[in-house]
Amino acid sequence: MGKYYLPSGNRSIVKYKEISPNVINALVSTEDKRFYEHSGIDIKGTLRAVFSGRARRGSTITQQLALALFNKRANNPVKRVIQKLKEWIIAVKLERNFTKEEILALYLNAVPYPDNVFGIRNASKTFSRKSPVS
Repeated sequence: MGKYYLPSGNRSIVKYKEISPNVINALVSTEDKRFYEHSGIDIKGTLRAVFSGRARRGSTITQQLALALFNKRANNPVKRVIQKLKEWIIAVKLERNFTKEEILALYLNAVPYPDNVFGIRNASKTFSRKSPVS
């Protein structure tokens, strides 16, 4: 699929097999309960988010990873719709080219955490003074 570049920041990459199963289970249960059942886009979740008025709750972990690989979220509504379509395309491509485990590891290493902390290792050390490894 080519190269991907994580957003800049001080980070140390953690492999999936090094991450505690508790972290993985917590992520899936809070962010995307049907993560293992869909292929990048959760149509049920998207429709529920649209009809409930909670548009921010419809993205899958894979879609959130796709967004994290952009420089930033577009603020202009028209640009955001175009960006959302790109997220869906990238999410499907991620699902076709990476395993679920690789997607989870990429996500945990790519998403920004509070206080401008990047990567699960740095977030774990910053907020709990513990290593994320199992």
